[in-house]
Amino acid sequence: MKYILIIVTAWLFLPLAVRATESPAKQGSRSQTQPSQQPVKPGLTKPFLWRVENPRGKACYAFGSIHLAEKRVVAGWSKTLKDIFRNADAVYFEIPFDQETLAKVDQVMRTPGNSLAKLLPTDLYSRTEAKLKQIAPTMKLELFDELKPVAFGVKLFALEIAQQGPVPMDFLLYKQMANIPGKTVGGLESVEEQAVAFYCLTPSEEIEVLRASLDYMDACNQRGTSAFDEINNAYLSGDLEKLMATMNSSMMSGVPETTIRKFNDALLTNRNRRLAERMAKKMKEHQNQTQVFVLGAAHYAEPHGVLDLLRQDGFKISRVTEFQ
Repeated sequence: MKYILIIVTAWLFLPLAVRATESPAKQGSRSQTQPSQQPVKPGLTKPFLWRVENPRGKACYAFGSIHLAEKRVVAGWSKTLKDIFRNADAVYFEIPFDQETLAKVDQVMRTPGNSLAKLLPTDLYSRTEAKLKQIAPTMKLELFDELKPVAFGVKLFALEIAQQGPVPMDFLLYKQMANIPGKTVGGLESVEEQAVAFYCLTPSEEIEVLRASLDYMDACNQRGTSAFDEINNAYLSGDLEKLMATMNSSMMSGVPETTIRKFNDALLTNRNRRLAERMAKKMKEHQNQTQVFVLGAAHYAEPHGVLDLLRQDGFKISRVTEFQ
């Protein structure tokens, strides 16, 4: 289930990606915070965008993002899409991307007293150490010793795709919206609520997931492919079924189905319920507002997706397909 890896990789990689966008000395300019100005062929022609009518028939919108995007994904947005964000009274993301929130991301993944050297079998510790040296030769495994095994596996993947220059799409959009006077910008969850997925597995289950993650990374290397590229290509297609089919792979091959289901429930299913409830509450409490909700596209997929849950709550939903 590759989308598990992609989603949590984005979460762990975010502080690093954000620092990259805010370092003129390293970037040479601030152009990465304005992706539409990059000399990249426009790519987002079929965005994941749904119109959601609140109880008074006021149009609100649900937008499906990809947390770590290629530059072409954030280039060439249509006037229609830009206007929806620009004219909205409020824009809500999964979490607020303010400095206080971002500072918590790495903290909640570390467990004082935890030690990878003690938790991991000797062969797996040696394998992860070799993989880290392959990806980032100057880094030592001791730097990540307090990370949970599943979080460390994701951290390895994040370090690997860092070389491809991913754009922290949600963060940049949050920053742009926050700079518009009079617009309400916020989050639907806390970092602590999102981090629950990392604490639902037992140590032995985490070790299984770490092994599978390493197997998947090695397989990608052997094929000369990248999950990052595959996901971005599927996202640009505008086809949610294709995106989810691409995300569902053998990344966790060998991991018991019960473990996969437990992690998936914590990461998506349970959060979808919470996200839908909070979206509905905001639309019901502020029926005169046009609100836009930005969630990872996987949260909208059936079954048990946010859109299904909102429909069950009486909201009228339709896909936006015409863009200027």
